[in-house]
Amino acid sequence: MGIPSPRSDARAMLGRRRQSISLAVLGAAVSIWSAAAVADPAPTADAYARAVDRICAHSLLFERTHQIGTRAGALAVAADIRSTARRRLARVAALPTPSSEARAVARWLALEQRLADAYASAYVRIFDLVAAPWTPEQSARAPRRLWLLVHAPDRLRRAASRLGQQLGLPDCVGAR
Repeated sequence: MGIPSPRSDARAMLGRRRQSISLAVLGAAVSIWSAAAVADPAPTADAYARAVDRICAHSLLFERTHQIGTRAGALAVAADIRSTARRRLARVAALPTPSSEARAVARWLALEQRLADAYASAYVRIFDLVAAPWTPEQSARAPRRLWLLVHAPDRLRRAASRLGQQLGLPDCVGAR
C-alpha cells in the first residue's frame, strides 16, 4: 500500500465531507417531509379568521386619490374600488382555508367581489344621474332614483355580511 499522497488525502477528505453534507440534506428533507405528513396544512376556523382579519382590518373602499367632478374621475374611482377589492381578496384567497369551510369561504369571497363591483357600478351611475341635465319632471324623480342607486348594493352587502358573520370573517371590501 504505500504512503498516501497529499492529493489522495484531499480527495478522501472531500469525499467524506460530501457524504456528510448529503446525509445532512437527506436528514433535513426527511424531517421536513415527515412533519408535513403529520401536520394538517388546513388551519382552524379561528386561525383562518384571524389571518383574514389581519388582511381586511381597517380596509378602505378604495386606496388612491382621484379627481372628482368628472366622469373620468368617477370611472377612475370605480376602477380603484374594483382593483382594491380584487387585490385584497386575492391575498385572502391565497390563505389555506379550513377544509370544513372551504365552500362557504369561496362563496363569501365571490360575494365580497360582487359587492365591490356593485359599489363601483353604483358610484358611476350616481355620478351620471347627478351630472345629467334635468327637466322639471326628472328633478321630481331624481331623489327616488338616487335612493335606489345608493341602496342598490344593500342586498349583496347583507348577504356577504351574514355569511361573513357565520364564518367569523370581517368586511373585506371596506364599505361598512
